[in-house]
Amino acid sequence: MKQNPQARSMIPILIILLIFIGNQIAQSIGFYSHFSSSYLDDLICFPIVFFIIQWVHRQLYDVNFKLPVFHLFIGVLFFSIIFEIILPQFSNKYTGDFYDIGFYIFGAIIFYFINTSNIQSVLTLTPPDN
Repeated sequence: MKQNPQARSMIPILIILLIFIGNQIAQSIGFYSHFSSSYLDDLICFPIVFFIIQWVHRQLYDVNFKLPVFHLFIGVLFFSIIFEIILPQFSNKYTGDFYDIGFYIFGAIIFYFINTSNIQSVLTLTPPDN
């Protein structure tokens, strides 16, 4: 039986969303880990944001659309400037941390490799479409 390729492509984002939700629940009940409290959200931010942008574009325009690398670069640059440079100047709620930028970049790289590889076939134990 052939699976719907769009349903298969949602598996990585669902796993990432579960990690995000689990992290938020853990923090709300008082679990503290320096990494999860400081950097996990930054790491998984771009896989979530880019998957949503790509999904919306696919629904509206082109079912085979993949975000170009240039768009990934612009997204990371935009978030880095807004959240790590500008907002910390206007609010104590935000802290400019250049490690966050590294995790934004790593998250974008994770998205890139998930998006360009056959990871869906690995996760669903089905052979890739040729």
